[in-house]
Amino acid sequence: MLELSVLRNSGNMQMPVLAEIMENMPDIPLGLRQALEAGDCVLFVGAGIGSHLSSDGKCAPDGRTLARELAAEFKIDVGDSPDLAKVSQIVEIRTGRTELETYIKKRLCNLEPDETLGWIGTIPWRAIFTTNYDGTIEKLYAKTATPPQTPVPVASTSEIASFDRRFQDQENPGRRAC
Repeated sequence: MLELSVLRNSGNMQMPVLAEIMENMPDIPLGLRQALEAGDCVLFVGAGIGSHLSSDGKCAPDGRTLARELAAEFKIDVGDSPDLAKVSQIVEIRTGRTELETYIKKRLCNLEPDETLGWIGTIPWRAIFTTNYDGTIEKLYAKTATPPQTPVPVASTSEIASFDRRFQDQENPGRRAC
């Protein structure tokens, strides 16, 4: 599932934070720097972000690790190469979808991002797309003292609405600003 966070601008662009980030990354091409400052960049977050998430001292599992954990929990012999899709399917067939979802939620819902990712919630993004189920983006914004915008998770394309910040009310995207 691809999740989109529609971002509502709060009016607080946090330019000092953005300026500090830019100072620490001097090799950013000028065009990208300008796009970041203007809030015109789209961020795509994939599974690699999991190395910066943890719960009770355990890092977020990658697909192979989660497959091994599921196999151990539900006593499934997977041999040397566990496949998450196959293991998940076996768990669902043997115990039901509810048991599978309960285990995955328990394993992923309490993950917390480390300070390395804190900058994400300080930049005004055009949109953020993620394939992750862990709520990391929302947690990063919640940890930001004065975030420049508020993420609104969208889990299906039917929930996506057209939004043009030049003409629509930032707080109420369905209403025109003029």
